[in-house]
Amino acid sequence: MLVISSICFSDVLSGIVFITVFSSLRIFAGGYHAESYLKCFCISNLFYLLVMVLKNLLSEVRVSIWLVLFAGCVVYIIKKAPIINPNQPIGEEKRRMCRQNIKRVLGVDIIVVLICTVLNRDIANLMILSIALVTVLMLISDKHTT
Repeated sequence: MLVISSICFSDVLSGIVFITVFSSLRIFAGGYHAESYLKCFCISNLFYLLVMVLKNLLSEVRVSIWLVLFAGCVVYIIKKAPIINPNQPIGEEKRRMCRQNIKRVLGVDIIVVLICTVLNRDIANLMILSIALVTVLMLISDKHTT
């Protein structure tokens, strides 16, 4: 559905970037999970639309502010991931694997965001907002489990 939405907005690249960045982090970072697949589907689509609206509304924000937001999200994710859902506990080995993979994914994201900051600010901003969304979902779940 996200791809269909991005086609409707004539912005398939943004849909692909969002899905890639958001999904690759969520797999390893954990965080809030909806109670059903239908809620997950609806929330994911709403989040995509929210990210697209924010990307357009905030397009004139200075690069330095975007990079501060990005750095804060990266630090939080590295420090806290994975956030474990009490209904889906995982063992220490899987936690260690998630921590390693999150660092790899964020390493790639850092490189791509920095390159896109110079070459394509829209994509950099979209990536940063997608990573910020993962951070928010982690924060929501972290507050409920502590």
